[in-house]
Amino acid sequence: MPMATPEILLYTREAYVEKWVEGELDGGGASLRVVRTVDEVFTLLVAAPPPRPQVLILDTDTGALRELLGLSALRDSAWTGTIVALAQRVVPGRLRTTLRVEASLTQPFHRDDLRSCLREMLPNEAASIFGRETSRIEIIDYNNEP
Repeated sequence: MPMATPEILLYTREAYVEKWVEGELDGGGASLRVVRTVDEVFTLLVAAPPPRPQVLILDTDTGALRELLGLSALRDSAWTGTIVALAQRVVPGRLRTTLRVEASLTQPFHRDDLRSCLREMLPNEAASIFGRETSRIEIIDYNNEP
């Protein structure tokens, strides 16, 4: 059974970040959507009908820290996807904790950094129960035993 194509949402206002992410994902089978505002992030991850993106790549240098911390409402709204943060120097610890950021990459960005990061974090056929055959489970009712 083939795995579904991962849907990835990129929040950035920087053309060079967008180009680098596109290059990292090129040929990897993922679909990428780029947004420029926090409102667009909420719309696509919480308000839009499923299926929704499973990964948010967050350029932490794009928005004000207060605005980015507001993204904690994603977790309050039960979005359980993966967040990868990008930064020039370091992703603020408060942001990592509040948003439950699974990974962060800092500049200079190198070829295959993001690709390797996502490969390790996202389900794949070899590592996923969905890529394996399942068997029926027989329920034993101990209350009605003879």
